[in-house]
Amino acid sequence: MVAVPNKQGLAVQPVLPAPSFNRAGDFIFVSSIFPIDGEGNVAHTSSFSPFVGESEMAAQTRAVLSTLRKVLDDAGTTLDQTLKVEAYLVDPADLYEFKLVWKEFFPSEPPARTTAGVNDEHIIPGCLLNLHAVALAGDSQYRRETIHVDDVPNPMEAEWVPQAIKAGPFVFPSIVPATDFKTGIPVGKLSVYPYYWSADHGRVPGLSGGPGVPSQPVRLPVQDCRPLCNGCRDRGICSHHLWGA
Repeated sequence: MVAVPNKQGLAVQPVLPAPSFNRAGDFIFVSSIFPIDGEGNVAHTSSFSPFVGESEMAAQTRAVLSTLRKVLDDAGTTLDQTLKVEAYLVDPADLYEFKLVWKEFFPSEPPARTTAGVNDEHIIPGCLLNLHAVALAGDSQYRRETIHVDDVPNPMEAEWVPQAIKAGPFVFPSIVPATDFKTGIPVGKLSVYPYYWSADHGRVPGLSGGPGVPSQPVRLPVQDCRPLCNGCRDRGICSHHLWGA
């Protein structure tokens, strides 16, 4: 690891009484970013109509990613050193517009991402999203690597994210829907459903080479908890016991 003291960035948005970032060793942890300026004004599209020009979601996505770029620059690193982003959208239907701008800022080797819909839970009225991120420090000796496994569904075309990003001993997986990105999301009480997510993610983190991390999916011993557990009573197994709890 690089022997450097922790560093904090000055707050860039008045809504958050927090530094814009904290540095811990080789990693930069960026505080939540909203599509607002330094005075708290929400970013809006300059288009006169929702049917032409840039959408409201695209304008706000551009605002938060531009702020992210400025924060990382202040931290002494760059946007292409971003390892993982967590984005929270008011309306999941805006994902496509979000992705178009995301691809502008990350035209190749994008970071891992978790994207969640939160309905109207944002603390600033009019904001359609917010995000926070983890990035590799500019002077780190670690190398940022994109992880790709051939026999695991690839989210790149659908979401423009990799399966995972690795830096040093850490792996940052993208969290995506339980789908193969070809036939949709499985529905109903399928016998394979509890294994759908775990099998894919059992393969990807295993590439980190960390101790005790399997390189192939493993079915852990399962107790017969059907008299007590609704999950097992419904499907024959539940995620609680899938993970060996």
